[in-house]
Amino acid sequence: MRKKILDALFPKTRQRILGVLLLHPDKWWYMSDLAQFLGVGASSLQRELASLVSADIIELRREGNRVYYKAQKKCPVIGELQGLLIKTSGIRDALIPKGQVVLESVRVNCSAHRVN
Repeated sequence: MRKKILDALFPKTRQRILGVLLLHPDKWWYMSDLAQFLGVGASSLQRELASLVSADIIELRREGNRVYYKAQKKCPVIGELQGLLIKTSGIRDALIPKGQVVLESVRVNCSAHRVN
């Protein structure tokens, strides 16, 4: 079985962080909310976030004791990272909270079944 490209490049937690932050670049995430959304522990999340901040891929903002994170729009490779995520990952997997079941939507044309 062939390894996925993103699995070879990034640990799973980092993939999920990048998926959420880079594909919603205007949203500030409170660290606890992000940990809960991703279904990961705060300590492993903190390590990954610190690494991404030090590389200027994401930025942080402090408000009192709270720390928020979002994509660093000035990052010179943000477009490439976004493209890589879109092309190679299950974007759905990156954006859906861990453990959540998603039902596929079904489009129904109701105009053909109009009741008078």
